[in-house]
Amino acid sequence: MNESVFWQVIESAWATYPALDATRKRAISLNQSDALQQLAIVMEQAVVPAMGIKLMALSREDLKEFIRLMEYKMYQLDTPILFQYTRLSEVCFIHARAIVIGLGKTYFDLVQRHPSKVTPFLEAEYIATLAYKVYEEQFGQPFEKFVKHSIITRSNETAWAQQEGC
Repeated sequence: MNESVFWQVIESAWATYPALDATRKRAISLNQSDALQQLAIVMEQAVVPAMGIKLMALSREDLKEFIRLMEYKMYQLDTPILFQYTRLSEVCFIHARAIVIGLGKTYFDLVQRHPSKVTPFLEAEYIATLAYKVYEEQFGQPFEKFVKHSIITRSNETAWAQQEGC
């Protein structure tokens, strides 16, 4: 699995709900915080289960690669500047990074380039752990987490060290 397929899994889950997908795209393009907050609530009941179904259809190797890419994306977003703009605790910052990814590549790219564009207090715990749960359900054993990149806040030591060195 490559990064393009990773994002396609997420996009295809959104495409299952065309009205929500249109709302998501509009909210991201206009950076509408209120709309993004509402989407976070609805995602748990609609988009996340659809994403789970998409993940269940993957082979074991593709699911492993999806998880590794998810961990890497979470790691990339683990920066003190983004942490500051989310206005969340260190524990909830994991969930903030997860929803940035769960909203798709366009929002991920926007927030990665311009952390100040993130919607404060936006979070979704279930996206951070969904692929791990699917893996365990599908294969009867827990996934070996954090082999290359941890999703834990402050695990991107390079990014956090730069901030502390200022």
